[in-house]
Amino acid sequence: MRKHEHTPVVWRKSSRSFAGNECVEVALAGDGRVWVRDSKLEAEAPVMSSTLHAWRDLIAEVKSQRFDH
Repeated sequence: MRKHEHTPVVWRKSSRSFAGNECVEVALAGDGRVWVRDSKLEAEAPVMSSTLHAWRDLIAEVKSQRFDH
């Protein structure tokens, strides 16, 4: 994880983030990678980076309810 301070991206927050700070934010970087950060920390948050392919695989696994207990 690292902090991206001056990279212009559009961060998106889940529409299910009712309190506004209980979620993560996701951005598509210019190099095609997906960045994820903690919404509570916004610009000060460390950023996790992943490939678009890995991100799509993660989303598919979450939607399949594989991680539900």
